[in-house]
Amino acid sequence: MGKLWSNSEIRELPAYKLQKRIPQTVEYLFFFGAGASYGSDESRLAKQGRLPPLGRDLFQTLNADSELKSWNKLPQSIVKIFHSSTFEEAMDFLDDSEDWANESFKRELDLARFFSRFHPQPSNLYWKLAKAVSRRLKGPDWSGAAITLNYERLLEESFIRNRVFTVVKGVTFFDDNLPPLDNNQLFEVCYPHGACQFFLGQNWFQGAGNIVFGKEARMRQEAGVNHILKSDNIPEACDQRQIPMICRYQSSKRASVKNYFIDTQQKRCTELIINAKTVTIIGVLCAHKTDRHLWKSLERTSAFLTYVAPGEDSQERFRIWAKANGKIEGVHFQIIPKTYKEAFSIIKEVNGLQ
Repeated sequence: MGKLWSNSEIRELPAYKLQKRIPQTVEYLFFFGAGASYGSDESRLAKQGRLPPLGRDLFQTLNADSELKSWNKLPQSIVKIFHSSTFEEAMDFLDDSEDWANESFKRELDLARFFSRFHPQPSNLYWKLAKAVSRRLKGPDWSGAAITLNYERLLEESFIRNRVFTVVKGVTFFDDNLPPLDNNQLFEVCYPHGACQFFLGQNWFQGAGNIVFGKEARMRQEAGVNHILKSDNIPEACDQRQIPMICRYQSSKRASVKNYFIDTQQKRCTELIINAKTVTIIGVLCAHKTDRHLWKSLERTSAFLTYVAPGEDSQERFRIWAKANGKIEGVHFQIIPKTYKEAFSIIKEVNGLQ
C-alpha cells in the first residue's frame, strides 16, 4: 500500500485542521437513529420513498429496486428468509453462508448507492434543527454535537444548507474545495456505524469478480478516508469499487472492513457520550444486548438522558434498561412519549435552542 503518511504530513491537511478546531467535549449531544430520519418530514414523503425506510421495510424497498442488482436479483429462497426474519437476522444468515458472503461487497456498494439518494427539504426536522443550531453557534456559551446511526446524509446536508460544515474525525480528504469557515460554522457529527459518503479510495479491486472480506479483515491505513460532499460522486465511487465505510446492518454491526476511520468514530462516540451534560436520543431502539458498543457508554455517562419515542414498547425497553443501570426517572432520565415532530419544541428547549 505504499508508505504511510507521517503525522506531520497529516497535520497540514485541511481536514485535520478542522478537526482540531471543534470542541473536544460538548454540553449538548443529539443521538439519532433510523426512527428520527423516517420521521423527519411529512409521512407522505415516506410513502413516496423520499425518506429512508425503517429496518422492517428496508428489504422490501431494496429488493424492489431494479437498479440495485445485488438486492433485486436474490432468489426466492433468500427473499423468504428476509420476509420471515428481521433484516439483521437475514443478514447474519447471508454472512454465514459462503455462497452469499461472496456477494457482500456488492451489497454494501448498493446500500451506499441507495442511501445517497435521500435529500432534505426545508420542511425536514433535521433542516429546522440545523437552522436553530446555526443561530445558536453564533452566540456565546453553547456547544453541541450529534451522533447518527444512519447511513444517509439528511443530517449532514441539512447543516450544510444552513451554512454549517459538519466535521467528522478520521477524514483526510474531501471531493471538493471548502470555503473559509469560522469556528461558529463548525459542528461535529459522529458516525459510529459509518455512512454512505465515506470511502476508502483504492484502485486495486477492479474487474467483475467478487471481493470477499473475512470477519477479521482490516485495511492498514492511518491517513483517514474520503468524505464525499457531492452526492453525484457517491455512485461514481461505488462504480469504481472504492470501499464504503459502513458497518454491516446485522446484529454484530461489525465493520465490513476494520480500519482507522471506523475505529476513530466509535472511540469518538464513546468520548462524546461520556463527557456530555445532556444526551437527547431520538428514534433509537434500545437494543442494548446487541449494540453494546453504544449502550455501554450510555450506561457509564452521568449525562441527563432524554429518550424520545412514541411507541410504548420502546419506552418500556428503555425504562427497564435505565433502571437496571441505576438511573432514576426524573433524576437521570426522562422519556418523551412523542414522535420526533411532536417533540420538536421540547427537543429544542432541552438543548438550549429556544
